[in-house]
Amino acid sequence: MLFLYGFELALGLKINFDKSSVIVLEDNSQLQLEVANVLNCRNGCFPIMYLGVTLRPYKLLYEDWMPMLAKID
Repeated sequence: MLFLYGFELALGLKINFDKSSVIVLEDNSQLQLEVANVLNCRNGCFPIMYLGVTLRPYKLLYEDWMPMLAKID
């Protein structure tokens, strides 16, 4: 957690842990709970939306790109 505070100090940004979530790429729910408890934030899971694009731990599907392509069109 020290590196997150270093990030805040170096960049002058504040991490909002109430809005943050933890996603562990391993299939280990116990590890995810422990990390979320240490960081005092929620558990998350894929897929997630970021800036209107679906994010997955693997290659995006065709339908994941459709909302963005529709906005561009």
